[in-house]
Amino acid sequence: MVETTPSPPWIVLENADGKKSYRYFKKEHVDKAEVRRKVESIPFEERKKRNNVEAAMFQYGFHTRNNKTRYRTLFKHGLQAIARCAWMNMRRLFWFDCQLSLQIAK
Repeated sequence: MVETTPSPPWIVLENADGKKSYRYFKKEHVDKAEVRRKVESIPFEERKKRNNVEAAMFQYGFHTRNNKTRYRTLFKHGLQAIARCAWMNMRRLFWFDCQLSLQIAK
């Protein structure tokens, strides 16, 4: 096992109100800022898709007891997952269509 020593923090000189002050940060802070900048550059509609996928994953497991399905064998699990996800998507499309028709009717 190779042990690595942590890198020393980087220093940036800041002039606040004419006083010299230093800001310390590490490589992790730079990496996090880069990821944050990348996420913020993604359009809102694209960012919303991730929430929809996470909601679908939650909804898939919500109606199971103790996160277990009633089926045995991998094939039956796969069929149940496909059927459940198709049902969830059909419900979402139905509600989207209802909202769209209400907007058109106004």
